[in-house]
Amino acid sequence: MAAVVALSLLLLDFELFFLGQGELDSSSAAKNRHLFNISRGFVISLNPEDSLDIVEQAKTFIYLPNVTVFRGINGSQALEQTSRAEEGEMVALYTRYVMMMGRSDHMQLSNPSMLGCLLSHISIWKRIRPQEVIAVFEEDAYMDQTSSLRMKSLSVDMLDLQWDVLMLESGQIIASGTWEYIGEYAATCALSQNSTLGASKTSKKNLCTWFGTRGYLITYEGAQKLLSHAFPVHVQIDALMGLLAAFKPDFKMYWTRENVVHQKMFYITQVWDACFKCYMPQQTLFYVSLLLAAAWTCSQCACHVRQKFKNYRFQAS
Repeated sequence: MAAVVALSLLLLDFELFFLGQGELDSSSAAKNRHLFNISRGFVISLNPEDSLDIVEQAKTFIYLPNVTVFRGINGSQALEQTSRAEEGEMVALYTRYVMMMGRSDHMQLSNPSMLGCLLSHISIWKRIRPQEVIAVFEEDAYMDQTSSLRMKSLSVDMLDLQWDVLMLESGQIIASGTWEYIGEYAATCALSQNSTLGASKTSKKNLCTWFGTRGYLITYEGAQKLLSHAFPVHVQIDALMGLLAAFKPDFKMYWTRENVVHQKMFYITQVWDACFKCYMPQQTLFYVSLLLAAAWTCSQCACHVRQKFKNYRFQAS
């Protein structure tokens, strides 16, 4: 099996050389998709005409034979519709409260854009057919020649692994936990059933969290597992994936340590809400220490002012 994959990669390099690293024809794309057996891809975008470049990049650098733009779901309209529904709750009541009052945690869903993003991904998961693997990209995705090289190496790392979701970005800086490295590029949570290290007692320190869904591969089985926990809506799309990976041992989530799918330069997504308080520590000890430091600083200032006043009175007398 490994020899077959190695031969496929060698043929790909040979073909790229003679094509001048340009677009591959349809037969070449069909041949190279077997590295991950990806049948099709979707680009989620609120403005489909602005995401046609991502379609071409996915075809050229990820070798996807069939890529379509999926018009993103309008979160405001979806929220209004579910508010009028007489039965069933699509959005949890607490999530509605957070959307009204503002969030304090990265996982929380706090605006209609976040809701629309999540519902768009869910809609695509429902379209996946049995035995199928698809690729999903968001509208800030960008791919180049390094994407091709890393994708090939990643396919070798994942050769003997069973997986549900494979993230094609290395995650945002706020992602946490203990990772296990696999091969040159692949990684997973070191303290989960996915890991070859075996299950271990999870603590707050090594609990894995994940943030970032700019691009990923997902299987039919992975989609079904995510859909079973999608409603009612509680958290953002990437947080949902991370929570399943942390608490559901049968959900096999992996990611790349180096971006296969990059982020567009100078692109600000509508989902971002500038939640600076989300970056504040949640440990009580931090705030106790902060209060003690503030109290000590105030006492020192008071002593300094008192001494200055005494010196002034002494000089005046």
